[in-house]
Amino acid sequence: MKPFYWVLIIFSTAFILRIPAFFNPIVDEDEAWYAVAANVINHGGLVYKDAVDLKPPLLFYIYALQFSIFGNDMRLLHFNTTFWILFTAFFIFKATTLLADRRCAYIAALLYVAFTPTFVPNALSTNAEILMNLPLVCVFYLFLKGEQSKQPFLFFLSGSVCCLAALIKYQAGIALPVMLGYLAIFKPIISGKAELKKGILNSCWTLLGFAAVLAILFWYLNGWETGKIFIFGAGNSISSL
Repeated sequence: MKPFYWVLIIFSTAFILRIPAFFNPIVDEDEAWYAVAANVINHGGLVYKDAVDLKPPLLFYIYALQFSIFGNDMRLLHFNTTFWILFTAFFIFKATTLLADRRCAYIAALLYVAFTPTFVPNALSTNAEILMNLPLVCVFYLFLKGEQSKQPFLFFLSGSVCCLAALIKYQAGIALPVMLGYLAIFKPIISGKAELKKGILNSCWTLLGFAAVLAILFWYLNGWETGKIFIFGAGNSISSL
């Protein structure tokens, strides 16, 4: 099948399955709080200080950005979420082409947009899982590109984007030890000791990218006094895994 028809099917599937959300302002109760926190931010407030929650901060700032550009219409947020899902599907396609042929890549993208709603009403909301998936897929795309091109900066970027994903939903951070374990332990075992030094170096680049974004966050949150709420939320989420 020609690429045009694949793209048409993927776009049509994404929009048709999410039509109910375009007419309902609140699909899930969590959205109501995200919207409140976003409005606090847009009126000069600081997350964890003026809008207190244990969820990671980038989730609220994505809502705040949407409201600042398009207004406080949740139905429009749900409509724009469809484009977020399509961007995620695009990077699923790009990542899959590094491992398989383009037909498999189109199928992978189609399966994502088809099963993202999971055919239950709450899944149509603009939730943390939907927002997390875009940077998380980008993480593995950059990681795979780094593996193929041997460019250390791509590992730095994969670590940075992994931190961004974790700042939307803490559990996304599990991708970091997976990448570090592969580079520093698993790959040297299957490829020989010659890969050990390179694996450790690339692991350091990945960890540095993650730490750089985290450092910027703490600077923005005015250090430990506000940032400790973020740390408590992350620890609470990790302990529940």
